[in-house]
Amino acid sequence: MGVKIDTITVFTGRDGTTASLLQPGKLIFYCWEKDSWNSIRERDFYLNNDDGIPQLRRKMEEVLEFMGDCKTFVGSAVIGLPYFILEKAGCSIWEFPGKPAAFLDQILAEENHASCEQTGRGKENTPPAPEEIAPGCYRISLLDIQTKNPGITSKQVLIPFLAQTRFYSLEIHCRHIPPWLENKPYTDKFLFFVDLPALNRIILTLKPKTCLD
Repeated sequence: MGVKIDTITVFTGRDGTTASLLQPGKLIFYCWEKDSWNSIRERDFYLNNDDGIPQLRRKMEEVLEFMGDCKTFVGSAVIGLPYFILEKAGCSIWEFPGKPAAFLDQILAEENHASCEQTGRGKENTPPAPEEIAPGCYRISLLDIQTKNPGITSKQVLIPFLAQTRFYSLEIHCRHIPPWLENKPYTDKFLFFVDLPALNRIILTLKPKTCLD
């Protein structure tokens, strides 16, 4: 039997809809009690992407401290180091637009269903890491990985690598460019080279801009 999920942490903007962690907003801790969602606590929060990595890590530790035992996080966009830190802490990460009342029930149902199905199978679902094919040059096929296990996302495969590994190039075989890669901070940090070798197949190569200076 899986662990029942009954708490969800949501990051919202000033208008009450979900927001990116890279803009001012607030963390809201929701708990499912007596057949309804209740806001237990709130906290203003802003993660400035111009801060250095040590400061970003400290700020994300504040998020985890706020969440406590809650392992479900929702925002409009969760990418880069924040995604990696949340995932490393064992959190499931959801990206939903809109106000919490519109999606909390859906997340609760899907989380509890997945928790029951995945009990005891966590290691089997650990995504593979990119393969080093030459010094500093890596390659990975999202096509192969997601054909074998459709439940694995591009974020689960790529974000831990991008957050932790120094590299000269990363070659990604995929059907389309993951949309989250086309957002900041990735467009600021990497050059994108795209090759189209066949129908429904893309080879995307990422090269850190700092390596080419």
